[in-house]
Amino acid sequence: MKNKNMVFIILVSLVVSIIVCYNMKNVFAEENLFKLNKDNLMESNNLKEEIKVNFYRWNREIDQREEFVGMAELKEGKLVFDVKDERLKKMLKWDFHTMITAEEDGKSVNKSVAYEVGTIEHLQSVIEHCKDISCVAEIVTN
Repeated sequence: MKNKNMVFIILVSLVVSIIVCYNMKNVFAEENLFKLNKDNLMESNNLKEEIKVNFYRWNREIDQREEFVGMAELKEGKLVFDVKDERLKKMLKWDFHTMITAEEDGKSVNKSVAYEVGTIEHLQSVIEHCKDISCVAEIVTN
């Protein structure tokens, strides 16, 4: 009886470890892709005032982008977008509210901020958080 319990515990531990490793691989791959896009966004913004972003569905199981779901373009302080995904549409349509860590009196403090539609910070936040709704952003360079 005791041996069966030990075998069961070992098997459960092994399965949990495999799941954690698999999820970490996906998270790592997604974070690298989003970091690359964030760096491209900052470089693009430094070079010109116009930024165009294509959005795709992200398949977490195979760690790959899939169908095109729309685009957004920031031009002269105006954000124009055409997307199929309703959740992505809401992210692009409204101000983006998030928490940031700031330093106050030598301490790290969490603060709530709102980025207005039409600002680079707003579009950057959408790019960073579209992964939460299984989308991925690709910055289009001309």
